[in-house]
Amino acid sequence: MFSATAQPDDIQICLIKSEDSQRVLNFLRAYFYPEDPVTLGIEPKEQAAADEEYNIGMIAHSMSLMAVRSDSQNSKGSSSEDRIVGVIIVGPKDATEAKHLYDAARKEGCTKWGRILQLLERIERDANVCERYKIQKVLHIHALSVNVNMRGRNIGARLIKELIGLAKHIKYEAITIDCSSFYAIKLMERLNFECLNTLYYNEYVDENNKQIFQTEPPHTCIKTLLSIEINQKKMKDMCADLHEIFILTISDAKKYENYYIQKYCPTIFINQGKFTKLNNCIQTNIFKVSPNYFDLFLKGLLPGLILDLNEAGT
Repeated sequence: MFSATAQPDDIQICLIKSEDSQRVLNFLRAYFYPEDPVTLGIEPKEQAAADEEYNIGMIAHSMSLMAVRSDSQNSKGSSSEDRIVGVIIVGPKDATEAKHLYDAARKEGCTKWGRILQLLERIERDANVCERYKIQKVLHIHALSVNVNMRGRNIGARLIKELIGLAKHIKYEAITIDCSSFYAIKLMERLNFECLNTLYYNEYVDENNKQIFQTEPPHTCIKTLLSIEINQKKMKDMCADLHEIFILTISDAKKYENYYIQKYCPTIFINQGKFTKLNNCIQTNIFKVSPNYFDLFLKGLLPGLILDLNEAGT
């Protein structure tokens, strides 16, 4: 059972309940939608009512969290209501998620929300997390936002860490998020989320080859990221089945990177001259060795091949 956790600065993380829905919606209207690159990237600039309903509807799953802070007593001497300073809206998904999004987009049509659903369906199919990692129970982050006046206090990271603990408790196999914001991407990378897929806004075009979402710098792409922290055993089992080792030149690696990642073929750790060869192989991004993966490997939780391409004569 999840209970509120207090922080040193009197900020508590707690489950969002149905009776909090209006307060949470007001918070999203004030701090999430006005900064969301996807919302702002297509006319009209205001979020659709259906978009709001979609996010608030996730509260019914009883897994979304909010950070609250008790304000000082008001002028009448009575304690005021806890103030929301951050929210994370989440919901379950499985291998049928892309189909659900496709059906919803067709039903919605050529509205703003319909266009967003089409985008979500595209990146869901591209990421293909359930098939890629052979998992069934995934928790997806739909919205993450912090009060602009409370930023710099690690509230977003606290919400994510609490969510990871909750996901472990209720036996979810992974957590995913589609980050449309440059700053959200940086936060998730600091928390050791792995990038599964990247879609650049300027490559997502309509039938006339016109960019659909006109975002402002530094927001150039949407990245789908995954937390592997809650699913180490699953990944160990998956990697234990890998037996074929591919040693690629840098040019070959660039050419075939997407193929190896998407088909679960074992690939290569590129390391700067510390090791040359170890047993078996691990699937990972060819050009960016995640510290999280590397730590798991050193702890013996994952097999791997570490190869310095320079030493290999390539």
